[in-house]
Amino acid sequence: MCAVVKTHRIERAVIDGVEEWQLASPAGLCACLRPTEDMTCRSLSFHQEEYLYQAGVPGEPFPGAFSAGIRFLHPWANRLDRAGYEIGERRVDFLPSSQLVYLDERGCPLHGLVLHSYVWKVTATRATDTAAELIAELSFASDHEAFAVYPFAHRIEMRVRASGSDLRFGVTIRSTADDGVPVAVGFHPNFVLPGVPRASWLLEAPERKRMRLDDRRLPTGEADPLRASIAPLADNAMDDHFVDLTLPTQWALIGRDRRIAVTFISGFPAAQVFAPVTADLVAIEPMAAQTNPFTTGTYQMALADRPFQASFQITVG
Repeated sequence: MCAVVKTHRIERAVIDGVEEWQLASPAGLCACLRPTEDMTCRSLSFHQEEYLYQAGVPGEPFPGAFSAGIRFLHPWANRLDRAGYEIGERRVDFLPSSQLVYLDERGCPLHGLVLHSYVWKVTATRATDTAAELIAELSFASDHEAFAVYPFAHRIEMRVRASGSDLRFGVTIRSTADDGVPVAVGFHPNFVLPGVPRASWLLEAPERKRMRLDDRRLPTGEADPLRASIAPLADNAMDDHFVDLTLPTQWALIGRDRRIAVTFISGFPAAQVFAPVTADLVAIEPMAAQTNPFTTGTYQMALADRPFQASFQITVG
């Protein structure tokens, strides 16, 4: 957590030997980002209270891999139906035993490449009277060890901006080759409401369509429309996939005098909401494409002259 500040500030620190950038606002917001750990946002606090889950989930196959902080999911969010895919005439196959990907308990590749597969380069930082901002870049080319899993040369720019009680993430993906890049990225923010028991949490959701899933948690192609709602989480488990969101749209986790809202601004027409019964957290995950994107064809394309752009914002208070 950051110290209390009187103006927007950005500072570099080394925590347990890991480079970390801290973005702070005079409203009491503090975000801690780690470029050498896939640009993971390790902590998001407001008035010295932590709003991100900080540990693994008991009983989950990959404790700590996706359930702590806010992780950027690349090159796909959620699941693929097999260890490979086809994009146009290009066929990609990789070993299910590859150390570069996770498999869920049903054997589906989950959430792209493993944590710490990337080291980002911070290209700019600035702090003004209205915001603190960090810009980082990742180049993904044929010399990357994971290029065989995702053989599409591209560059990613991520902008993270803290302003007042808002934390905004913006992503731009641009092809660095002649062909396009299939985009199915996402984020995995894991929220908590400090000091509020789960039994008092409410989930506010926009109008949406919930995909029907098979026994591997993959979409069947059928969906049920749902109206906007506010419902208690209680002891309900969730691992639901939502599509056809009208942007911008907002979700929120509410409890007593605590509230954290997630606004999908652009580029994220799908979402996964994950709330296990074994841990007090709710993940509201912005997604650029539906689950199993390369088979369903729901991915977006990024070109050299027409990049993919997306953003979402977290508001605490």
